Amino acid sequence: MVELAHPWALVALIPLAVLWLLGGRVQPPAITYFLGDPKARAPKGRRGSFPHRRVRGVALALLVVLLSGPRTRKAVPPPPHEGLAMVVALDVSGSMALDGGEEGSRLDMAKSEVSRFIEARPFDHIGLVTFGDGAVTRVPPTTRHDHLLEVLSDVRVESRDEGTALGMGLGLAAYSALEVPSPSRVVLLLTDGRSNRGTVEPLSAADAAGALGIRIHAIGVGGAQGEDPLDENLLHSLVQRAEGRFFRAADAVGLREVLASLGSMETAPLTEAAGFTFESHHKGLILTVLLLLSLEAIGRSLPGGRLG
Repeated sequence: MVELAHPWALVALIPLAVLWLLGGRVQPPAITYFLGDPKARAPKGRRGSFPHRRVRGVALALLVVLLSGPRTRKAVPPPPHEGLAMVVALDVSGSMALDGGEEGSRLDMAKSEVSRFIEARPFDHIGLVTFGDGAVTRVPPTTRHDHLLEVLSDVRVESRDEGTALGMGLGLAAYSALEVPSPSRVVLLLTDGRSNRGTVEPLSAADAAGALGIRIHAIGVGGAQGEDPLDENLLHSLVQRAEGRFFRAADAVGLREVLASLGSMETAPLTEAAGFTFESHHKGLILTVLLLLSLEAIGRSLPGGRLG
């Protein structure tokens, strides 16, 4: 979003607008020269209608906007040892293809809300692990969230098979979180099923994560509380062993509220090295002003040019 460094400079547009509306009838000589005198007559034999005064007026208005300092705010990633290290472990087993409401499938709902969550955390190192029959690291923890969101948008349900290697997904996510030298590490587990595949026991993975100081938060996606096949007892046990919390999210609104709650819970201190930088938009405005003044000069020199 574009913002102004010196918005008070726009006050200068008020007298310009007044002079424009008055059509130059009360302009002092300097303004008359700059904007042009609408009553001035063209030299004999020149009957054109090139709008000198309008072009000059627009150029002057753009100069005022230029003085106001239009710019775009950009997030500056923190040093690698700062910010939160978070890995999203996302279930892509067959049951995630079931209806998830207005967003589409359960997976579509989860992807949409997780994307919103990621966009709201520009300073965190966030990664993505997906698990179904097996588990794979899609994106290691990174502050390049544009790339992460692109990969997340392409995630699909692996197959209609109900196989869920929850322990493998959890273990791989915890391992990925360790790659970032951050003082605060979190695994965000989203699933709608129960562990029935893989060679890693979920509780063993949770014990290892807890011993390494990695917190695990689990979100049961879709369906009503107590719905099969979600193994709520297992998820409760996982988060207890890794100092996390368990949530239910039956629909997109519920998942959004859960993620907002987690967002306020999981923060990490940042030094002044992290923050925002600004990209100025003065070059485009300067080029536009120069182009307008050049057009005005060319129009004045052409046969038929006049102060209009």
